[in-house]
Amino acid sequence: MERAESGRCHTHRHPTDRPMMGSVRLKLSEEDHLTGGAVVDLVPEPVMEANALGSLTADPAFRSTTYVVIDFEATTPTGYPSQPIEIAVLALRYGDGGWRETGRSTSLIRPPAFAPVTPADTAQTGLTAAQLSAAPTPSLALGAVDRRFADGTPYLLVAQHAATEANLIHNQQEHCPTLARIDFLDTIPLAKYCVPGLTNYRLDTLLAHFSIAQPADRHRATADVDVTAQVFRRLINLADDGGSIGNLASLVKIAGRRAKANLPRQVGLFELPPTASTKGTRPSWKDGARQDE
Repeated sequence: MERAESGRCHTHRHPTDRPMMGSVRLKLSEEDHLTGGAVVDLVPEPVMEANALGSLTADPAFRSTTYVVIDFEATTPTGYPSQPIEIAVLALRYGDGGWRETGRSTSLIRPPAFAPVTPADTAQTGLTAAQLSAAPTPSLALGAVDRRFADGTPYLLVAQHAATEANLIHNQQEHCPTLARIDFLDTIPLAKYCVPGLTNYRLDTLLAHFSIAQPADRHRATADVDVTAQVFRRLINLADDGGSIGNLASLVKIAGRRAKANLPRQVGLFELPPTASTKGTRPSWKDGARQDE
């Protein structure tokens, strides 16, 4: 608690040293609301010592990136991967006036028949099978989000326990191939770096630590995105004030997570390359009408 109240991240060295990131260049649409500014290349440069490039929020690469906070609610069917039933995204940019919201989107998602909403799901989220029966399919709901990313704008997804969102997106990548190639910042390792010594780093614990009010509809995607964004901004403020994270490359080194679609693919010993009959069968991300709620 005392360390957090000092308003500083601590200058210990994080053990992770793998390079990450690539700029994501997506189709520009007049309907796009997640756009940013100038394009920069996010191929990482060597991580500098603390304060070598000044404050984190003064770094041009940090300022030119759009941070898209994302959250899913999902069912967990036996024998299958988790299936999304709700998505919310909130886009943020940092500039001279501080943080500003540049767009948001939310949608319910109809789960497949093998992944019905259970009483436990309803107890946690309040969502019912009847509500979701009329929701857009994953193709429509995730395709609509996918089309909101603009060509030439660097993005990072932000999530609490990013592995959960990364797995959901990867398993749905046929519906959102652009989204599936955007890397993550995970608020949990960032919080461990900036606020060491907490009992755990669950979202509720971080909300209590930062005196952020619990939303009435906690465990709904929109509410969770809103409070995760607040936690993310608090953590960036700590990192900026403490001076131990001096640029975007350093931030990515501490809290970054590669999208699964960007990881090197290892071909199995008995795996055959795609044949002419199987090439080009992946659905186009342009298919489907836009559905935003």
